[in-house]
Amino acid sequence: VHINAIGANAPDRRELSADTVRRADLIALDSSQQAEIEAGDLLAAYGALPWPKAQVCELSEILSGKRAGRKRPQDLTIFKSLGLATEDVAVAGWVYER
Repeated sequence: VHINAIGANAPDRRELSADTVRRADLIALDSSQQAEIEAGDLLAAYGALPWPKAQVCELSEILSGKRAGRKRPQDLTIFKSLGLATEDVAVAGWVYER
């Protein structure tokens, strides 16, 4: 199962239960730094930093090959997106060029 979680972007907001977050085999973030401030789902599940490095990483680490993504079909993976202005600009540029 894979979950894209993109709605809750404040420390007091959640769209995933703490149990779901803790059960995940892998959680990819668009920005660790931003998630540490805004990802209420992860803050509720893990509390104080540091979060478990074996479970939580940035999406860029997976895309660059520094980290493995899904290892088994039965893995529970989560992409927790908080939205980055650089992503918005990149998509807007792509759309404009087309």
